[in-house]
Amino acid sequence: MSATVTDELAGLTSEELALLRQAAADKRKQAERKQPGTPLKQSIIFWNEKYPGEKIHDPSLDKPIRFALGQFTATTEQQASVLRRVGSHIYEGVDLQQPMHCDTCQKDFWNRAFYIQHMNAHAR
Repeated sequence: MSATVTDELAGLTSEELALLRQAAADKRKQAERKQPGTPLKQSIIFWNEKYPGEKIHDPSLDKPIRFALGQFTATTEQQASVLRRVGSHIYEGVDLQQPMHCDTCQKDFWNRAFYIQHMNAHAR
């Protein structure tokens, strides 16, 4: 005779039940984040100085994403996922404790990959 789910749950320790509850909560949060229009808890800034006026059109978005002055602040999970998918010349967030400074054009950069691409452009 096979054990039912109730029997299996009754045989778990409190630590195993806590892990199971946590896994279910994580799965639920992950599913909520994937829903269109889900607001982010903290906005994410994306940079695109290579094409500062670029508009990104995607069928899943209500309106196109436009980089004003080279940056766009994503407020929903949907916007962030589209920008991550597009990706090649778009950099996400702040990954430096102190800004890196370009001595040539006097700009400060808070994203290492963006700074490296900028310095490579000066080297050409």
